[in-house]
Amino acid sequence: MEVKGTIKKKLKLQSGTSKAGNEWQKLDVIITQSDEYSKEVCITAFGDKAIESVKRFNEGDSVEVSVNVESREYNGKYYTNITGWKWANGNEQVEQEQDSEDLPF
Repeated sequence: MEVKGTIKKKLKLQSGTSKAGNEWQKLDVIITQSDEYSKEVCITAFGDKAIESVKRFNEGDSVEVSVNVESREYNGKYYTNITGWKWANGNEQVEQEQDSEDLPF
């Protein structure tokens, strides 16, 4: 699944240690989707590779994010996580399409 939109805000980097003793980091990013309703969604970059991908973008940048959506149950309530695993410049595809229209053949 993909989410396209503009980065509204990057939240504070969070880190900790799992029960197994492994250190982890995550960064939540608020994206304003580029659809007719402009809904906001919070996408989590989890792990070093995903966080490094997000760091190259700034607030206001257009992005296209490949995500996994997962819900889990805890004490009778369900919680949903949206984890972004591939972060790409949302303008790259548009720029490539415009370049191909300029070709003489």
